[in-house]
Amino acid sequence: MYNNRSRAREEGNTGLAYVLKILIQSLYGRFGINPRSTISEICTKERYEELLTLNGFKDAHPLVNGYWLCSYLSYDSSTSSFINQPPRNSAVQIAAAITAHARIHMYPHISRPDCYYTDTDSLVRSNTLPNDMISTTELGKFKFEYMGIFLAPKSYCIIQYNERSDLLVHKGAAKQHVTREWYIEQYNDRSHVKKVTVTNPFTVDLKPMSRKDLRIYLSPHTKER
Repeated sequence: MYNNRSRAREEGNTGLAYVLKILIQSLYGRFGINPRSTISEICTKERYEELLTLNGFKDAHPLVNGYWLCSYLSYDSSTSSFINQPPRNSAVQIAAAITAHARIHMYPHISRPDCYYTDTDSLVRSNTLPNDMISTTELGKFKFEYMGIFLAPKSYCIIQYNERSDLLVHKGAAKQHVTREWYIEQYNDRSHVKKVTVTNPFTVDLKPMSRKDLRIYLSPHTKER
């Protein structure tokens, strides 16, 4: 895939190059995903009573017109096991091997006393790397970036000195409000606080959908609880 991506970039096929880049960077994480993911389902009372018997049943909320909002685990350990029926969409051993090799590759660099920050496959240090370890095209080598301000994991600012915009990374709901000036102020004064209003258009309020006279329903095998 890496060779195909390099060929696509040489041919100017940016779309294919981007798809291959995402596959290279994301597949190992997809292999390591937990097969027991949570499924939310709006269903009838009959379906709700059926889901109650699953070992992976989590919770349920009654809605209007006899419907229920149920949550349960997608992989039922009461009828399957990872040995006799392994999950079809994950391979933890592949993800574990890749991340282990990555840690081995990064350790000589992040264990140096002049390394100030690291984030999976990147590092910040006061001294430059040897030229034979830097490349923008060769797989496994580092790409030289620019000066940055690093406040915390997933919160940093890469300051660009050309016409390109600064790279601002801030984990959290307020990431669209951070600026280069904010990072500088925060670096100079760690007690600096800035309050902003954050809106989330995807939030769903379940209260208007629920009945006021909630009742608890127990399946036959949970009556002793």
